[in-house]
Amino acid sequence: MTLTVSCTIPPANIRLDILTDLVQSAQIGLKQFVASLGHGLSFDRSDVRLAYQMPEGRIVTMLGYVGHIQGGLSLVMDEASFEVLFRALSGGLMEPSLDDPVVISASGEMLNMIGGQMIMQLAEKGYSLDLTPPQIFLGDTIRPVSISANRHFILPYRIVGAEGKLFFAVMALRHSDSTET
Repeated sequence: MTLTVSCTIPPANIRLDILTDLVQSAQIGLKQFVASLGHGLSFDRSDVRLAYQMPEGRIVTMLGYVGHIQGGLSLVMDEASFEVLFRALSGGLMEPSLDDPVVISASGEMLNMIGGQMIMQLAEKGYSLDLTPPQIFLGDTIRPVSISANRHFILPYRIVGAEGKLFFAVMALRHSDSTET
């Protein structure tokens, strides 16, 4: 399974140290979430790239964050990656049917857990953030629309021993001048 983390390169008013903190904290949240499901990640350095287009997937989950940094997270999954993560998340007690709204809502919970880990990591660095509720979109080939000025820094991973693709996007829109709470 290919897992890709992408980060929107911010407007000029976002400092590089803040962007670095954000992306590293998001990556830690992602790695901790996948590890909690009993899976490992490997990083594919050869496929790192900048892109204006977000990847497409079968299930797209998005949430925002506000506070010292404003932006959003997106989890873009194909059916195979969703099935692997859902089976692990549900303990195998439910079938990963894309026709079941309860099953689909699990993608929102996945992103909530990743985002929660991210904001805990950022809190240790002095940032204060809150998450917005996730939104979930399902279709044959869903692609989040992005503003043409936003580039995505794509960091690909593989979920060890699984098939499918998953993309994780971190978007920073702006930040406050202070990280003191």
